[in-house]
Amino acid sequence: MYVMGIDSGSTSTNAVIMDQGRKIRAFSVVRTGAKSGVSADKVLSDVLEKAGLKREEISWIVPTGYGRASIDFA
Repeated sequence: MYVMGIDSGSTSTNAVIMDQGRKIRAFSVVRTGAKSGVSADKVLSDVLEKAGLKREEISWIVPTGYGRASIDFA
């Protein structure tokens, strides 16, 4: 089981994927820019690639930050 946290802030969007043993599999940080939803999609793709996982393998995605409402996949 894998979980992902994603924080959409005013300057950066950050994501981390952890396994069931609470070990970090991968993390990513991208600039937020004008559209927080686009940054969220970008950080999702990047962190999944780094972890060597597919979206379907993530059990939970928890959004935080001011842009959390624009993260439609969480």
